[in-house]
Amino acid sequence: MRIAYLNINKAVKERGRRLIDYLAGLDADVIGLGEMTRSNAETFQVGFETLGYTHRCFKAPEGPKGSIGVVSRVQPASMRIAYMQARSDHDGVPRLAQLQLSGLDLTFVYFPNHAKKLPYFRRLLRDGRKLVRNESAAALIGDFNTGDREDYGGPKGIFTGQEEFDELKHMGFRDVMLEGNPGGREWTWMSTFGNGFRLDQSLGTRRFADRVRDAHYDHTPRETRLTDHSAIVIDLR
Repeated sequence: MRIAYLNINKAVKERGRRLIDYLAGLDADVIGLGEMTRSNAETFQVGFETLGYTHRCFKAPEGPKGSIGVVSRVQPASMRIAYMQARSDHDGVPRLAQLQLSGLDLTFVYFPNHAKKLPYFRRLLRDGRKLVRNESAAALIGDFNTGDREDYGGPKGIFTGQEEFDELKHMGFRDVMLEGNPGGREWTWMSTFGNGFRLDQSLGTRRFADRVRDAHYDHTPRETRLTDHSAIVIDLR
């Protein structure tokens, strides 16, 4: 099985169609899509459906903000946008998509910047403890807008949410991009000042990580300016 994720940077029209062609070329069974919007939802949903991705999960946010989406050509046992309680102080945008298929528990994320991401991290931490305790083959994949200290390529500072990100790893999630892949710590987004950051992450429980045959970043969509992020590609045994 192949799993992919890409922040599509609100792509519409021709850029959207080119991104669909690029993602189709990855031949992934499940694809997470960050920064889906109300204006590009139909393009991506119809485009992927014609390619055999007949299962999809997306809830359009109000206004121009981007949210999370997932398409799959494998029928999932369940597939949903995660519900966030009003008292959690979240920003009201669908940012977590959860699906179960082929014995896997997958959560795709698209997190906002700064302190707005913290309510979503709290949800991941709560769900993550349960997944680790149940020894699930689970993964958290997507644009966290966060990483550990070495993922921060700016002149100074740390990520907001870095403590929460580190806590996920301390509870038992493993960085599948780095394990057995010395070149895994690569920049997935570049600032206008030329500073690199690894914002796109893939964390897996022991049972998921043990199934990973290969994990790598594909920088093609970022380097060709189809979007401003690199893609995550994970192959499972």
